[in-house]
Amino acid sequence: MEDDASRQRVVDDVHLKVLSLAYKVTAGLAAFFSLFGLLYAGFAGVMFIMLARMPNQRGDAPPPELGWIFGCFGLLAFGIMIALAALNWHVGRCLDRRRSRTFCYVMAVLTCLNVGYGTAIGVCTFLVLGRPSVAALFRSQEALPPRV
Repeated sequence: MEDDASRQRVVDDVHLKVLSLAYKVTAGLAAFFSLFGLLYAGFAGVMFIMLARMPNQRGDAPPPELGWIFGCFGLLAFGIMIALAALNWHVGRCLDRRRSRTFCYVMAVLTCLNVGYGTAIGVCTFLVLGRPSVAALFRSQEALPPRV
């Protein structure tokens, strides 16, 4: 009986480490791809500055507000992607520390929205966190005082 419990503990530890690594890789990818939002905002700004200075046959130029709209859209996309990257990194840390099981569930739902890789991670998170042995690991860690 003790042998089965120790075996299950090792399996749970390995699965939680793999999930933690997967969330950290997802965070890194999201942080990298968030740079495309900055690139979009920069290109929009340059494009509208150049178009505003370019002489036109009719003498009309695109309104400058259009450049602001495109630039703000790029910055908004950047901000959302960086926030998701930070949240995914935090989930990886929570899985390492065996804390905030509910937060991990919520982020698993959001991760499932990333069709493909994110869906696989989210479903695996549900399967691993749903085990009674993993729930006991999280409960025992949450009873401890916080680390400094």
